[in-house]
Amino acid sequence: ILTRANDEGLTLRERTIMSVKSAARMYLYLHINSHTDNLKSGIECFVSGKNIDFEKSRRFGDNLLNELETLEGIRVNGIHTSDFYVLSHCSIPAIALELGYLTSSADYAFISNDENQELVAERIITAIKKHLE
Repeated sequence: ILTRANDEGLTLRERTIMSVKSAARMYLYLHINSHTDNLKSGIECFVSGKNIDFEKSRRFGDNLLNELETLEGIRVNGIHTSDFYVLSHCSIPAIALELGYLTSSADYAFISNDENQELVAERIITAIKKHLE
């Protein structure tokens, strides 16, 4: 289930409610970052220690990063903890996956490439399948 079909989004609370109502088994928040420091780059994964399924979230994050580390052209910076609302308020395993920085010329070149977008999507799908087995 996607929480966005266009440029209009749901509130963070509405997103977590949607995950409960849909009986989702996991919550994956995809985002592309930016930063005032244009040297900041790479893929990052976030989980919350306040999530009821923190250990499953962490394992899912590990699966995602293991798959994404096979990509060439963008580095993977590992798992971090954060209490982003959607991560800490979900009652299911929840991950925020930051897919690079638009403000990094190297990341931007990687992210904007159609073939790389396909590869990233394939790696994410592979990780989800492994997690749900």
